[in-house]
Amino acid sequence: MTELVDSYPVVSHLDALVSLDRESIDHLVGRFFEDKSDSDKTIMTAIIFAESGGAVNIIHDNYASGHQAEDSVARWDYGLAQINSQHDYNRIPLLTNPAYNLGAARSIFDRQGFGAWSAFNSGRYREFLLAGNTWITGFLEGVTEILETLEGDRKRVGVEAMMSHLQAEYPAFYRAYIDTH
Repeated sequence: MTELVDSYPVVSHLDALVSLDRESIDHLVGRFFEDKSDSDKTIMTAIIFAESGGAVNIIHDNYASGHQAEDSVARWDYGLAQINSQHDYNRIPLLTNPAYNLGAARSIFDRQGFGAWSAFNSGRYREFLLAGNTWITGFLEGVTEILETLEGDRKRVGVEAMMSHLQAEYPAFYRAYIDTH
C-alpha cells in the first residue's frame, strides 16, 4: 500500500518493490539539487537508476555482494539513492519516503560529491546518462543532422568542434558518448 505525500509515494508495506519513473526522479533531483548544473542533475539521476533502478524501497546487502564485512557499519544501502548505513540516517524513511532519501543524498553529495556512490566510481552510471535526457540527446541529434549535410574536411572539422565542445562543457556526457559509440 502506498500513499502520496508531497506528490511522491510513501511506501507503507515493504513486501513489494515500488519504483518511480524517470520524470518523478528528475523532479526530485531537480528539487534537491536545484542549485547544481543540469549536468550534475543528470549525473545524479543516472546514479540513482544505476544504484536502485528507480526502486524506492530496495535494500542492498554489501556483505552478500562481497564488498563489506558482515559486521560492517557500511553493510547496507537503502532506497532510491542507495544511502549507505554508515551515514546513520533512519532507514525506515530512507525506504519509504523518496524525498527523505534524496534529502539524505544531497547532504552526502555536499560532503563527498559523486564519489560517495559506487555507480559513479565504477562508471556504471554512464549507461543511464543519455537515456531520457532530452537536452543532451537533442544537442547530439541536432549536431548529427547538421554534420550529415557536410562532406570531407568540413565534416571532419565539424565533428572535431562538436566533440571538443562536448568534452569541455559536458565531460560526463563526452565520456558516456565515447563509451557507447
